[in-house]
Amino acid sequence: MPTVEPRSALNIGLGVASPLWPAFALAAGTGAAFYWMSHWSFGRWRVEATNLEALLEAPKVAVEASEPVLEASAETVETVVESTTPIVEAAAEAPAAPVVEPQEAAPATAPRPKRAKPADAPTV
Repeated sequence: MPTVEPRSALNIGLGVASPLWPAFALAAGTGAAFYWMSHWSFGRWRVEATNLEALLEAPKVAVEASEPVLEASAETVETVVESTTPIVEAAAEAPAAPVVEPQEAAPATAPRPKRAKPADAPTV
């Protein structure tokens, strides 16, 4: 019959019940999740684009697509300016409103409340 050393039996039990196993499992699960996430979602970009300039091609396309919208908005602004110019000029030629001089305010007639003296103050 094999003999068991009491010290080694105690060490084996502590290794199995180590509180670091959940931390290791969490780290391994996080690494696996990142690996699959990066290969499933960013795999297309890793093949097509290898530098930052290639990834930033989309803003150039957006600017080129927005040029007709900018031209149309410039035409709209010109139309608004042309239609409001006579109104603004007529308002500038109109006589100014009469200026009303401010009057001095009457002094306050209500008496000011008196400050409480330290002797009159309630004690807590």
